Amino acid sequence: MTKRRTGGHPDLKMVNPNAAAIDIGSTMHMAAVNPDIDIMPV
Repeated sequence: MTKRRTGGHPDLKMVNPNAAAIDIGSTMHMAAVNPDIDIMPV
């Protein structure tokens, strides 16, 4: 698998395009996945 570069940050490289992002806040938790994978990515 080749690593793809992100659009606005040339120093950051995508490690796993199938991974989800989780933001744990004090009042709510948000999860996001690749928009190409699911119709409701957030």
